[in-house]
Amino acid sequence: PAGYCCPVCPRANPPPCPVGTYSRNTGLQEESSCTLCDAGKYCQTTGLTAPTGSCSSGHFCTLGSSMADPTSLASSNISCAVGGGACPTGYYCLSGSLSATPCAAGTYNPSNGRSSCLSCPAGYYCPQGTSDPVASGYVCPIGYYCLSGTQTGTQTPCPAGKFSNATGAISSAVCASCSAGSYCGSVGLSAPTGPCY
Repeated sequence: PAGYCCPVCPRANPPPCPVGTYSRNTGLQEESSCTLCDAGKYCQTTGLTAPTGSCSSGHFCTLGSSMADPTSLASSNISCAVGGGACPTGYYCLSGSLSATPCAAGTYNPSNGRSSCLSCPAGYYCPQGTSDPVASGYVCPIGYYCLSGTQTGTQTPCPAGKFSNATGAISSAVCASCSAGSYCGSVGLSAPTGPCY
């Protein structure tokens, strides 16, 4: 029957396709003829004719996965985790994920096994795949301010005519007007450009 291997000599009870595989075909001659479970799916029991279901959110399932929520985690090469794994920090996995997806710029993920990323906190910036903007040192630089969801440190400069010598600024309120007798000739300044003549 479908999902079972029937050796050349017929048997009353042919061996089933093993866990992590399935087959829609009948008359298979050996286990190697069974199909590895599709990426993004899992095959939890023996003798299946189709995958059991989709990989759980917060996890990714590679070919041959036998669990909805695999827990192996290869942080140096997440695409090589056998059967899949929990999404690592800096990544997220929706239900049915084939692999972990890096958090978009402006977001971060500090925990394993998440299905979404968080908005980057004000005062910091988050490049793609950020796991922790504070620990990574992604503090907003002088001359700029970083609202929640900022993607790069130079995304929002203090405007011309203003400057800021503070790091980690969370709003434009930190940008001070150029001092009397000085001018601020460009954006993103940490100090006045020079004296007025």
